Amino acid sequence: MDVLRAFLISTGLATALAALCLTVLYRPFRTLLAELCASESHGRFWHAFAWIAVLLTTLLAAFLQTRDPELWGGSEAVRIALSAFRSGLLGLLLALGAVALALLVSIGQRPRGDTRA
Repeated sequence: MDVLRAFLISTGLATALAALCLTVLYRPFRTLLAELCASESHGRFWHAFAWIAVLLTTLLAAFLQTRDPELWGGSEAVRIALSAFRSGLLGLLLALGAVALALLVSIGQRPRGDTRA
């Protein structure tokens, strides 16, 4: 088996495991978020947000292990492509974190009892 195929299989398995964990926790996690957010629509948003964040973090962690250029037979094109993809994943996770922070700050500034979306 070549290195790229092994990498893709292992990354796919890690992502599938993360998705399986999220699937098992789907209903209780969604219910908990709806209660914490005091609104079903807010709970649905944060539930979807958490799913995306967990899956992207799993992918980023898998791609962080691909830094060794010798692993890819010294292929400069593969190394650059993986580096760009890693950077893109990190940027996306940082953007999601910024959105979450902005939402949490705005929710915290809302008067108590105000559950408008």
